[in-house]
Amino acid sequence: MVFWLRRTMDESLSQERLTAIKAGRDHDSGSLRELATHYWKPLLLCFLVTLGGTVAFYTYSVNAPAIVKSVYGSQAMTATWINLVGLILLMMLQPIGGMISDKIGRKPLLLWFGVGGLIYTYVLVTYLPETRSPTMSFLLVAVGYVILTGYCSINALVKSELFPAHVRALGVGVGYALANSVFGGTAPLIYQALKERDQVPMFIAYVTACIAVSLIVYVFFIKNKADTYLDREQGFAFYGHA
Repeated sequence: MVFWLRRTMDESLSQERLTAIKAGRDHDSGSLRELATHYWKPLLLCFLVTLGGTVAFYTYSVNAPAIVKSVYGSQAMTATWINLVGLILLMMLQPIGGMISDKIGRKPLLLWFGVGGLIYTYVLVTYLPETRSPTMSFLLVAVGYVILTGYCSINALVKSELFPAHVRALGVGVGYALANSVFGGTAPLIYQALKERDQVPMFIAYVTACIAVSLIVYVFFIKNKADTYLDREQGFAFYGHA
């Protein structure tokens, strides 16, 4: 299926650059040296944009369902339905977040996530384990997903706009993979380790700090509706640009 889809996909590189690559004249496209030498700032920005978002994603969409499952241990179907409906909601929110960003820009959604995550992480991780009402459990999870949508619905596009086409896949991939493997994927393990030591507040502080770092990046380094590499290559995303 992947190879069949690949046959119908257009390359993001220009025809001139593709020709140069095939002829052996272009050695920079997809080069780690090119990325590290000339695009290390966008790479660092990609990493920091991802940092808070990936930690929050694993906390809200992995830890939270696990908490729900443990709370309703003797009512497995109740926990299953809460988590299933919650994840369906998260999925349905993504195109809505994307459409909103097309109207108002990427930065407001990132700020929504950053500020919301700073405030709500404490609420979610503290009160979800104490909630015994299925309705309240779902609402706690759902609010987290609404906040998370500010990041999840647009993060791939935000990162893609940081790089020109010839290093875009590599830049986004490396920046995301580093942040996700070091911080995001380890969040559930850190939560379990601190929970066993009765130090959940430390986990809350850790997640909040990661989101705060990304929020600083969103505020000071992400420009709303600015001209990007992607705009110049594929056409401007927002009306009013020439």
